[in-house]
Amino acid sequence: CHPPEPSFVRPAAQLQFPSTAEGRAQYRAMITDIIADARRRAAVLFERVPRMPVVARPYPPFMGGRAASYSLGTIDGSRPGVYQYPEYDVTLTRFGARTTAYHEAIPGHHFQGALQAEDNTLPKFIKDRVFGGNSANGEGWGLYAEHLTAEQGWYDGDPAGLLGQLEMELFRA
Repeated sequence: CHPPEPSFVRPAAQLQFPSTAEGRAQYRAMITDIIADARRRAAVLFERVPRMPVVARPYPPFMGGRAASYSLGTIDGSRPGVYQYPEYDVTLTRFGARTTAYHEAIPGHHFQGALQAEDNTLPKFIKDRVFGGNSANGEGWGLYAEHLTAEQGWYDGDPAGLLGQLEMELFRA
């Protein structure tokens, strides 16, 4: 005898976007909405937020199913921070999209990198990342961002997103 499925469990097809131009456009719109919502929530949660903007964009098709990433923009705003995510050679799903956006963009790597770059009290070699980034510090901040957003209820109403966050937490454990 199996226990009944919880009411929030849905067939996987309902959590996925079709591998079509329309499905990719829907996925991009969802990522854009997640980033806009995170920006609004972070403005209330954090005393300091970066002046540097961040944008989300997919990798070009030839880059296939790479892992999501973040690239720091410029202090003068001429180039925003960029959160890039795969759209090709991957399954586009709602499941991990939210936690990945939080980890890579807001309040994750974008906040950590942009606030460090904007902080005039830091030595120039740290501000400018002369020796590169510190992986433990950077990934630690990304993990902190994932945990903080869950703790603050940013997944409320999105059980699939919360399961994605828990899956990533379990993966790292």
